[in-house]
Amino acid sequence: MPLHVEWYIPYRVTDARVWGVFTVEEVQQMSDIFVKYLTEASIHAPNTTPHIIFDSTENISMPPIYRMMTQALPVLRFKNRGIMFHITKNNTMRSLMELTAHVTKFKLRTFATREEAIRALEAVLIAEGLNINQNK
Repeated sequence: MPLHVEWYIPYRVTDARVWGVFTVEEVQQMSDIFVKYLTEASIHAPNTTPHIIFDSTENISMPPIYRMMTQALPVLRFKNRGIMFHITKNNTMRSLMELTAHVTKFKLRTFATREEAIRALEAVLIAEGLNINQNK
């Protein structure tokens, strides 16, 4: 299965990675996992805004955009979701994710490398008053 999701910082940042051919079923599975994590964060850290690192640098293909959007709808109902830090070097993937984010009003920042995304995430967390090193 070309999908892995875990807490990067518990109740604050999830770390998701996809690789290979990503199917509609796996998009659904990822959506279900994000719902679970956002629910956990809303229970255990109700005043936080969880962010997502989404690494698709090793992704070969994604399902059609309309299928991805319908699978992502449960995640969009959460008001506590923060920024998705998307990592990709694929311009088509970048464009599709940016279009989807615009249509769904999902906060998205896109980067070419994980290092760039982590630096941007750290800046956001510092601005939110979180000491990154004590939570990892």
